[in-house]
Amino acid sequence: MLMVTLRKPEFKKIAAVCAGAVLCAAAALAVNAFTGGPAVEADAAPSVQVTDLSSLTAYLTGFGLEIDPNSVSVDNVKIPRKWDDSFTAFNDVIKEAGLDLKSARGKDAEKWMALVPAKSDEDTKLYAVVITYKDTPVGAYFLERPSGEVLPMVKQSDSAASSSAAETAAETAAVPDSAAAETAAVPDSAAAETAAMPGEGAYPTE
Repeated sequence: MLMVTLRKPEFKKIAAVCAGAVLCAAAALAVNAFTGGPAVEADAAPSVQVTDLSSLTAYLTGFGLEIDPNSVSVDNVKIPRKWDDSFTAFNDVIKEAGLDLKSARGKDAEKWMALVPAKSDEDTKLYAVVITYKDTPVGAYFLERPSGEVLPMVKQSDSAASSSAAETAAETAAVPDSAAAETAAVPDSAAAETAAMPGEGAYPTE
């Protein structure tokens, strides 16, 4: 069952965008008239918005995820103003997705949740969760059911970079230089004796 709440009619959004464009154009003309030259454009990119199933799907695609559209649900939640250690640890998991709940402390937010079929099986279901404040994502993580475990959500590009670095490190470790290989192949007698006799710390004590 699809559970999606749309709080703002689409025509109001279109009107707001048009009004914003008119105001920006008027501001640019005023600057040109005053300075005699074109206005300098801001470098800041527009923030991502999650307002419906389509925009949620597009946002999660950036993490390399495909969701079951029939599983999507939206709930109203409140981000606590005071955090204990467990919630701080929860926010640390969210930071791995490049987000942070601090901007929404004490605020009402929305929690979008959708099943990720490719990461689920008969016994374990993995859900992608996105928390938005004023339609802007401030949190993203995986929720595993029935365990209830919270797992970090990492963007596909970041994951690919980590995998590439790990593969490079593995290849480097697998091919030692000739000098290191000879040294490892012919240990001296003292080293051999040390390796054969574990230290006291290796033995269990009562």
